[in-house]
Amino acid sequence: MAIKRKDIRYIFMAACIVWLLPGCSPDSPAAFPEEEAVGAIYFTLGLSDGTETRALPQGSDNVHHVDYVQLYIFDGTDDNAPCIASENAEWAAYFQNNLPIHTAEMIYRVKYQGLQLGKAYTFLAVGVNTAGRQTFDVPAFIAHGATLGSLEAAWAAGTTSTDMAQSELFAGKSVIIPRRTVSQGMVEMRRRVAGVMGWFSNVPATINGIPVGELRIALYTSQNTRMPLLQRQQSPVFQDFLLSPSTEADGQALVRIRVPDNRADIASGGSFVLPADMPPPSDGDAYTLRMELTDANGNLLQTRRILLPSGDPSDGTTGGGTGIIDPEGLSRFPIMANHFYSVGSKDAPIDVGGNNIIIVSINPDWDEINDDMDVVEKSRGSAG
Repeated sequence: MAIKRKDIRYIFMAACIVWLLPGCSPDSPAAFPEEEAVGAIYFTLGLSDGTETRALPQGSDNVHHVDYVQLYIFDGTDDNAPCIASENAEWAAYFQNNLPIHTAEMIYRVKYQGLQLGKAYTFLAVGVNTAGRQTFDVPAFIAHGATLGSLEAAWAAGTTSTDMAQSELFAGKSVIIPRRTVSQGMVEMRRRVAGVMGWFSNVPATINGIPVGELRIALYTSQNTRMPLLQRQQSPVFQDFLLSPSTEADGQALVRIRVPDNRADIASGGSFVLPADMPPPSDGDAYTLRMELTDANGNLLQTRRILLPSGDPSDGTTGGGTGIIDPEGLSRFPIMANHFYSVGSKDAPIDVGGNNIIIVSINPDWDEINDDMDVVEKSRGSAG
């Protein structure tokens, strides 16, 4: 069909108008796409390895194995704010599957389009390793409509202490009020599990003629299966835990180590565990951690309590802030998230054959527990 002369004139005029617009001039600065200029939200999602309460030691090299991060959006900032959306932050893809094992950050643009200008929203990031994703059922463990004040991380159905021992979980939150221009925020995720690790030497072959089959680091009660997702009060009264004991027959055993055939070898193992309160002073024979030696059937042959060093900030002498003086306070302390409970060390293992007091040190040197996870798996598999 032939184009009329009048049509050609209109097309030419329209082209001229478009060419003269300032935003389209070759000399004008590049403009953000329209969706970038109206309410786009970017977050820096960071993983922090150190603890908040203790300084990092010189030369410590803390590591993690997070490979998945989910971002949850809550409508508001108080405890009643409901979850309205969640999205995979594509952590592994951002790092091109060359996953960082140290403190790391990524830039992420929020995909959700239903936010309102000028209204406050809470953004919660949760990071897990492969085992943690299964143990805590991430991302489904926070359902649409769940409120900020109700958030917990709990063992999924069928989870065992063996699964928990390998499971890492980090969490953190931040508040953003969307603007018409680009908004930027920062979420720092901190570890919400604790670590327990032990190194032992000279493990006796027999006790009273009975062969020793396994060495354990045990809690005074069955380990918890749930925890607050966001940190609660730490002191003077420790509240950052949920009483939820495992129903497993050996739920008190946090670390299980097969006794080496060569008694000169160092036996070591470690686990991740959920936070737990200290035993009450009224429970005279209950101590937070103890070392146990058992026979091949799990029958207890010997037990020794594990103490804090004198003057440690976690000392439970005052009954965990209750004011009740507890003369056994060095043996009663909470298991706190983002803390590493080290019984002995690679260079100074506990001499089980001696009668020395067993001391636990609390530090943020997560490099040790992560580096020894292969040892944990081997010893657990042999002990099973």
